[in-house]
Amino acid sequence: MTNFQKSILVGIMLSDGWKQSRKGWNPRIGIKQSFKNFEYIWLLHIYLSNLLPSYPYTSKNTIRGKTFNSLTIQTRQ
Repeated sequence: MTNFQKSILVGIMLSDGWKQSRKGWNPRIGIKQSFKNFEYIWLLHIYLSNLLPSYPYTSKNTIRGKTFNSLTIQTRQ
């Protein structure tokens, strides 16, 4: 992992990112953004591609009766 990639991951954790830990697994970092931020997620994917197991994937969230579509990326564990 390069210093540039480390700085990106720190920035993600300081903004909208999360860390997922499971017993017996290494932690992973993820970020979820709406479709209107596609360019941002795609740029993160390009810079972190050697740390990511797949392309960004879509998900749906329902908050207060409204459905929102988003893109998510997560690092390898």
